[in-house]
Amino acid sequence: MPSSLRNNLFIAAMMNAGRGPGGSQPPFADPQWDAVTWVSISVSPPPKASGNCTIQCKDADSAAALVDLVNKKIQAGKDDPAQRGNISAEDYGKLSVAMKPKVDGSQVVIAIDQDTMDNVVGPLLFKATQRNQAGRGGPGAAPPAQPDNNGM
Repeated sequence: MPSSLRNNLFIAAMMNAGRGPGGSQPPFADPQWDAVTWVSISVSPPPKASGNCTIQCKDADSAAALVDLVNKKIQAGKDDPAQRGNISAEDYGKLSVAMKPKVDGSQVVIAIDQDTMDNVVGPLLFKATQRNQAGRGGPGAAPPAQPDNNGM
C-alpha cells in the first residue's frame, strides 16, 4: 500500500475503529495491503444517503486475497468481543453484513445503500456518540466523584 495511504489518519482511524485495546498489529501490516494501489471513499448525504469504498489492487488475485483478509478480520470480531471494541455482538453482526466486501475485477468494493445507512450505520453512529458524550461528562454521564478529603 502506498505510504500516503498508510500514513493517512482518516484511513488508519477507519481500520482501527473495531479494534479493542491491545490489538495485535497496526492497520495495513498484513501483506495483502501491499498490492493496493489506491483507495476511494465517497459518502452521499441525505436525502439519498449512501457510501462507497473502492480499493484498487494490482490484479484480481490480490483483490480476492484482500477480501479474504477482511472477511477473516470481520469473523475475528464476531468471535472475540475484544476485537469489536464497544460494539455489541448484535450491532457488530448487522454491521458486518452491511460492510461485506465484494471483488469486482481487480477492485474490492464495499457499498452501503440508503436502507443500510438509515437502519444500521446511523443508529450505530448515534450509539457511539452517546457513549463518547457519557465518557466526557455529557448527557447521562455520572456526576464527578467527590474528593475524599473532607473538603480540605
